[in-house]
Amino acid sequence: METTADEEELKQKCINRMKLLKLDEQIIKDFVETGYIYATEVNEEPQKADDKLMEALIDYGNRRNVKVYYILVSPKHGNIYNWDFYCVSNYKSDWNAERENAINGNFNKIHEEWKIENN
Repeated sequence: METTADEEELKQKCINRMKLLKLDEQIIKDFVETGYIYATEVNEEPQKADDKLMEALIDYGNRRNVKVYYILVSPKHGNIYNWDFYCVSNYKSDWNAERENAINGNFNKIHEEWKIENN
């Protein structure tokens, strides 16, 4: 059986990856203090995820056995967007490979298409 990390261990791994990714200090600080995740659309300023997106990200992470710490969004067509979810595996056995890949610029991320609904 795989050994899963507790929330604090996952959070620390995410912070380490955010630093390797060279994210803005404010983005890291907000994640540390509040757990909020930022989404950045290509060529735009980072935006803090709203409560609805945060809830969806927590659910998504639970289903995929990862903790998402950052999102890169790029338009595809209409209201369909490509989403790259930067994440850390819940399984400790994956961490060494994830870290080595991150050091080499290959961050663990899940690519999906999501529709953005206009409220």
